[in-house]
Amino acid sequence: MANVQHASLTGANLHEPKGADAATANEVYVADGAGSGTWQKAEEGSIASTGENQGRTLISDGANGAAWDTLVWKDLVGFPIARNSGGTAPQLSTFRGGQIQEYSFAANDVIGFSFHIPHDYAPGTDIHLHVHWSHNGTAISGNMVWTYYASYAKGHNQANFPAEVTGPITYATTNIATTPQYRHRIDEIQLSAASPSASQLDTDDLEVDGLILVQLVATTIPTITGGSPNEPFLLTVDIHYQANYIGTKNKAPNFYA
Repeated sequence: MANVQHASLTGANLHEPKGADAATANEVYVADGAGSGTWQKAEEGSIASTGENQGRTLISDGANGAAWDTLVWKDLVGFPIARNSGGTAPQLSTFRGGQIQEYSFAANDVIGFSFHIPHDYAPGTDIHLHVHWSHNGTAISGNMVWTYYASYAKGHNQANFPAEVTGPITYATTNIATTPQYRHRIDEIQLSAASPSASQLDTDDLEVDGLILVQLVATTIPTITGGSPNEPFLLTVDIHYQANYIGTKNKAPNFYA
């Protein structure tokens, strides 16, 4: 009988892995790391195959529901809430071409956002606020400074909104080579910490269904020429957060018990 390498087998000559004839329905082969393994029952939803959960394992700890074994980064996308009157309102202006319009900011223009903390938030992890912006000028110099004001409160009648924390998000522009026309910039700061500074929220207070209110002011804008209206364009504002839960066991506190 000729020797045939497994890699050369095709079609009906292919055979099942070792021990498959003795395995029961819904069992998977789990390697032991020492060249062997066993067939075991697979818990429903315990194997991730595609998308953001590929390569992660879903674990139930018997108390907090189900959580992935590794953290991933996600975005809370902010939708602009522009003032509809007053001299501090940004204006919808043509950004590129004839139809694409975004908010252009003169110095001290203000816009608001609100961010709802979702049920997959990993408790105890810090969040980061970042600004997406651009310009359509042919020359640029000076600094772009966005000043944020943020107030956070837990939901479900647990807390009042306190006085806001505030701080700058600064980008030192130099010239059109380093900050090209139509470039999509993202500038970020850490918005929360376990031991927060005066410009940060307290990470230990963050909880599912909490709400973060943000006001953003263009306190300093760069000098822009050759475009229209020669002002920076704010595209959106997001919060980076880390997730591990697929959701919470309960829809109200205690979310995990």
